[in-house]
Amino acid sequence: MDPAEVLERELRARELFNSGVNVGTSSSHRRRKSSGEDETDVTDDENGIRRSATTTTTVDVGTNSKSKKPLTRRLFLRGENTYTGEQKTRKRRGRFMRAVQIGFGADNDDDEEEEEDVKFAFKIFFGLFLLLISVLLRSNANDSYRWLELEKKAEKERFSSLRAEGAMKEVEKNMIEFIETSLREAKKESAGEIRCPPKRKCPPKPTCEEEEGEEGSRRRRRNLLSSGEDGDDYQSSSSSKAADDPFLDDLIPKRGKHDFKIFVYDLKPEFNADLARDQPRCRTDQYGTEIRFHENLLHHSVLTNDPEEAEFFFVPIYGECYLFRETQNSGTNNAMKVTNLWYRDALKTIQTEYPYWNRTDGRDHVWSFPGARGPHIFRDWKKLIKKSIFLTPEGDRSFGEQFNTWKDIVIPGLEPDSEFIDGKLRKQSSLKKDIFAFFRGTILNKAGILAYSRGIRPKMEAAFKKHKDVIFTEEIPSCDRDCYRKELRKSTFCLCPRGWSPWTLRAYQAMMVGCIPVIIADEIELPYENSLDWTKLSVKIAEVDAEKTIDILKQISKSEIRNKQKAIEKVWKSVAWGSNPKKLDPMDAMECVLHELGRKKRAMKASTQTFWFE
Repeated sequence: MDPAEVLERELRARELFNSGVNVGTSSSHRRRKSSGEDETDVTDDENGIRRSATTTTTVDVGTNSKSKKPLTRRLFLRGENTYTGEQKTRKRRGRFMRAVQIGFGADNDDDEEEEEDVKFAFKIFFGLFLLLISVLLRSNANDSYRWLELEKKAEKERFSSLRAEGAMKEVEKNMIEFIETSLREAKKESAGEIRCPPKRKCPPKPTCEEEEGEEGSRRRRRNLLSSGEDGDDYQSSSSSKAADDPFLDDLIPKRGKHDFKIFVYDLKPEFNADLARDQPRCRTDQYGTEIRFHENLLHHSVLTNDPEEAEFFFVPIYGECYLFRETQNSGTNNAMKVTNLWYRDALKTIQTEYPYWNRTDGRDHVWSFPGARGPHIFRDWKKLIKKSIFLTPEGDRSFGEQFNTWKDIVIPGLEPDSEFIDGKLRKQSSLKKDIFAFFRGTILNKAGILAYSRGIRPKMEAAFKKHKDVIFTEEIPSCDRDCYRKELRKSTFCLCPRGWSPWTLRAYQAMMVGCIPVIIADEIELPYENSLDWTKLSVKIAEVDAEKTIDILKQISKSEIRNKQKAIEKVWKSVAWGSNPKKLDPMDAMECVLHELGRKKRAMKASTQTFWFE
């Protein structure tokens, strides 16, 4: 047969197949085999007798190199391009209807359901099931979110109402005081009595002292503290005072005493007294504030033996001292485990023997964590005491969990040296300040060469070698404690780069000797930031600019340096912990920390969700 005719028949057969018409006629049928095989034509002769003729085909029509089957058959078997768009739609619709019938258990026309239709039906109904579940979950989540928003809104309204109520009471109180003062002044004018000059100390007359009352006493105390010397008058122009006055608010109580009470739990001596006796080092370490605060509190007027009248409850536990002892006995890892159990025992005593923890979930309880680890010394602190107040020198704002500036209090570290605390070093005025900037301490820590100080101290050491009036070195045998104190006293600026953590005792030592602290720690919060403007007491430099520190300090004018020194003179006692609890200075660190604690007094004592108010 002519190849062209074979090709024409093949094309016609494909068209008929695609249109749904059976291929073939009443007079002729063809069966094609794979390429290279014989092709048999079956025809009917004139007498109706079927005859066959075999010919060899040399051209394989409708095949390619990837398959030996004819193209139309291969396309039909693969289901590709054998239907038009309308036919495909009808096929999908029919398949979907069969799947629905299968899903609802309806009988099919065929005796046996095809396996593919069953799988298809399963996929459809499983997808619908997942869609329904997702819709229900989304609806539930939306409801929860809506209720949460409503609760937040209600909490804000309660908070605003409390603030408004407190503000109104304060306004009413101030108005009453103003009216009473005005009436007294009017009576004095009518009687021709002597009035106290404004913004100055009253004349030493009994009548004036009595008339001056509480406000005058507070002003005299403030002036006395601002003078820096006991009994000296404080006289300066308003401009100079504004330049070196560091006060944002009073560091000591406005009425001369604290308006709250603290109850101290009576724990077993193994939690405090025994440790202080057996570990003398704990009293003189920079973390010794846990002992100093407790002992001072036992002799303070805020102490109460009646827990029902207490606003705060102090937990007297010396955790740093205990950890130091256990580390010596069994190593760091085991010591941390033992210390955690020890803390849990103390907390169990408070929870089982007293009713006060459970009524507020510990929110009015005070814990002291004076070490570099903060509350992490108690491994289970997040689960057990997260809502309590922490006294800690680690005012690191980068750790939101271990320090919360809203409820916790930053305290100064302990400097036990009496020459610092009593101000003896400040009185050595004969020493000339011939050291521009000073640092002597650890630069490379073997336990963490890269992590220690974030690598700041080694960079500063390399950058400052060219400056002859700068000391930045490790501790050396030739410079003992007396030498160190003398160098501090002779320095204008005392450098305080971060170590393992942002805070360092050097900042407080510097203030005690009249040196301006230079803080190089980005996330630090310093003590009493509600009361003191630390920008007038110190210099803060970003960690990325640590190597430029000396260049930055050289640009500070002499007048600004004098103003900072005057500001430090007024408040340096606030970072010194007195050693005699019965004779504390009004500006002692103990008094200032208690004043900060008074700011945390709550408006609703019995609630576990109450915000803190002043």
